Amino acid sequence: MKTCKRICAAALALLLCLGLLPSPALGAGDTVEIATPHDLVELAEKCGLDAWSEGKTVVLTADLDLTAVPFSPIPSFRGTFEGNGHTITGFHLTEKGSRQGLFRVVEAGGVVQNLTVEGVLMPGGSKSSLGLLAGENAGTIRACAGKGAVTGQSDVGGLVGLNSGTVERCEADITVTGVENTGGVCGRNTGVLTGCTSRGQVNTAPASESLTDPILNTGGVVGRSEGAVAGCENHAQVGYPHTGYNVGG
Repeated sequence: MKTCKRICAAALALLLCLGLLPSPALGAGDTVEIATPHDLVELAEKCGLDAWSEGKTVVLTADLDLTAVPFSPIPSFRGTFEGNGHTITGFHLTEKGSRQGLFRVVEAGGVVQNLTVEGVLMPGGSKSSLGLLAGENAGTIRACAGKGAVTGQSDVGGLVGLNSGTVERCEADITVTGVENTGGVCGRNTGVLTGCTSRGQVNTAPASESLTDPILNTGGVVGRSEGAVAGCENHAQVGYPHTGYNVGG
C-alpha cells in the first residue's frame, strides 16, 4: 500500500512538472464581500490590476456612506458586482480627469447590478466619459439607479458616460450638464439601452457663462446614439432656449 501511494505521488508530481494537469487560476470563482467603506476603498486599490476582478463576484452586504472617506473610483472591473439593492451615498469627485464614475471602466464581461449610487461628479480637466455609476461601460449594467449631479464636457451621462455594452432596466434622477453628447441615462451609446428611465433635468442651464463651444446632442435618455435604444422613457426637462443643436427628449 505504501509503495502504491509513493508511485501515485511521484506520478502526480511528474504530471504537474510537465504541465499536463491544469493549475487552478488565482481567484477564480472567489466571492468578495463589501461591508464597509474601507472594504470598497480596498476593492478599488486591487482593481488597479486589470485582471484582478476577472472571475470574481463582489457582493455588497450593507449601505455605504463615502462622505468622509478618501475614495478613488474603481479603475477597471471585469467581474460581477452584486449590489443586493443597497445604496452607496456620498460619492463626490472633483479631481481632474476623464472616464470617471464609481467605476471608471466596466470591462467587457463585467456585470454591475442591483446597485444605487448617490453623489456628485464634477471633475476638472478634459472631463469626458462621465457617469455617476460608470465612466465607460463595455459590459452589462442592470437594474441600477442613480441620484445626484454630473457635469462635464463630452459624453456626459447620468449613469454612464460612454456605453458600448448593455444598460438595462436602470433609472436616473440626476441633473446632467455637458457640452457634447449629454443624456439623462447615457451620454453616448454605441451599444444597447433598454427599459431605462430618466427623471433628471438635462442641460437646462448653460454649462458655463464663458462657454464658447456650441452645445451638441442633448437628450433626455441619451445624448447621441449609434446603437439600439428600446423601451426607454424621459420624465424631465431637456434643454433651455437657444441651448444648441440636436435637442430631444
